[in-house]
Amino acid sequence: AYSLDSQGGRIISVGLASNLLPTVTYQEGETYGATTARKPLSLTWDDTDRGRLLVLDAEGNLFRVRDFADGNVYVKLPIEPVDLNKSDTLASVAGIAAYDGGLYVLDSAGNQVHRYIEARGGYRGPVPALPSSPSVEDAIGIAVAGDIFLLMEDGEIRRYGAGRDVGFLLASTDRPLEAATGINESGQIVGVSNAPGSGPGRAFLYDSGIMTELGTLGGPSSEAQAINDLGQVAGSSIVSVGSGFQIHAFFFSDGSMTDLGVLPGFGGSIANSLNNLSEVVGSLLCGSTPCHAFLSRDGTMIDLNSLLLADSGWLLVEAFDINDAGQIVGVGIHDGQTRGFLLSFLTKDDCRNGGWAEITSTPGPFKNQGECIRYFATGN
Repeated sequence: AYSLDSQGGRIISVGLASNLLPTVTYQEGETYGATTARKPLSLTWDDTDRGRLLVLDAEGNLFRVRDFADGNVYVKLPIEPVDLNKSDTLASVAGIAAYDGGLYVLDSAGNQVHRYIEARGGYRGPVPALPSSPSVEDAIGIAVAGDIFLLMEDGEIRRYGAGRDVGFLLASTDRPLEAATGINESGQIVGVSNAPGSGPGRAFLYDSGIMTELGTLGGPSSEAQAINDLGQVAGSSIVSVGSGFQIHAFFFSDGSMTDLGVLPGFGGSIANSLNNLSEVVGSLLCGSTPCHAFLSRDGTMIDLNSLLLADSGWLLVEAFDINDAGQIVGVGIHDGQTRGFLLSFLTKDDCRNGGWAEITSTPGPFKNQGECIRYFATGN
C-alpha cells in the first residue's frame, strides 16, 4: 500500500507482511535517472506491465515506481522518469488515474480532464477527455474504469462516458450522499448520507447499486468510517446517556450494529478503521477531543497506552488504521512532540537473541528466554 505525504514531499510504501516496515519509496529532492524529483502531487496504480505506481510531481515530471514484497523480502527497483509530453495545457493537477494504457490528469483549474496515450518510452498528448466547458472546477478526485468518475468538493460524483455526462445515481435511497469514507476489495462503499430535509446524517452501505442505511445506536445520527473485506463496518453513532448524549464507536456485522462502548473516565469513543480479523481501532474522547487510542478485540476495548512499556515516553492519542498482522498506525505525543506511530505487538520471536531481557515491564520482566517464550505461547 502507498501513502502520499505531501507535507514531507515523499511517498511511503507499507508492506502487508508483518515483518515489513514502512519504507520511503519516493523523496522530493532525490535524483531518479537524470531528473530531480519535486513535491509529489498525485499518484495512481497502473495494472499494465505487471503493475507499477505512477507519480506526477509539481513540475509535471512523471515517475514510474516498481517495488513489491516477494514473500517476506522487500524488492525495490530503481525509480524511472517517464517521458510525458508536457505542455502549457495543464493549469493544475488535482489527481491522476491510469486505465487501459492511458494516463488521465484532472485539471480542475483548467476545467478539463486531459488524456495522455502511452507510447514508446512514455506518454503523448494531451487530448481533452471531457466535452468543452464541462464545469468541473470543483472536482477534487478522479477514477477511471472505462467511464471517468469525478468526485466533487460537495461530495457529488459525476460520471462521464463517451465524452458526455451520463449521470451517477445511487439507487434505492432518498438520502443524497454526504461523504464516502471507505471501500473494500469487493467495491462495497460506506460513509454517511444526509437525511431528507438536511436532517442528521446516517451511516450507509452501498453495494451493487443499492444503498442501505445501517441505522444508529438509538441516537439521531451515525457515520460509517471503514469496511473490511468481510463486509463488516466500523463507525460511530450518537447514543442516549441519561439526559444527554455521547458518541460511541460501533461494529456492524450481519445486519446488526454493536456498541463498542467507552472505558471509564472518558467521554465517548470514535472508530476509525478495522481489519479482516474484526479488530477495530479508534480513539477515546476527553470531552469531545480524541485523547487515548484504543483497540477493540473480541468485544473488549483496550486503551493502547496500557500496553506500552513504562518507559516508552509515548502517549498514543488516536489510532487511524490496523492491518491483518495487528500493526496499528496513528498519532501520539512522544517526549512532548506530536509524532506518527507504528505499534507492533510483541511475539515469542521478540524473546530470542537476548530480547527477553529488554522487556522490563508488563508482561515482563522475565528470568530467561524460555520463560518469555512460554508466556507468549500460553499466556502464563
